[in-house]
Amino acid sequence: MERRPGHGRRIEHRLTPTGEQTLAAGHQVSEKVLEECFSPLPAADRAALLGLLRQLNEEAPPSST
Repeated sequence: MERRPGHGRRIEHRLTPTGEQTLAAGHQVSEKVLEECFSPLPAADRAALLGLLRQLNEEAPPSST
C-alpha cells in the first residue's frame, strides 16, 4: 500500500500492483472456502440464503430474466 498526501490534511491510500495481486489471490481463496462451506446445500437453498442475506444488507434481489 502506498500513502500519498491528499487535499488538505487528508492522506490517500492506494494499493500497489503487488497489493492488488495479493488481494486478487485472497479473493480466489475466499471464494473457494465459501464454495466448500455451502456446497452441501442444494442450489435452491443456496439461492434462498443469498436472497435472505441480501435482504439483511438491503440490496435489491437479482433479476430472474
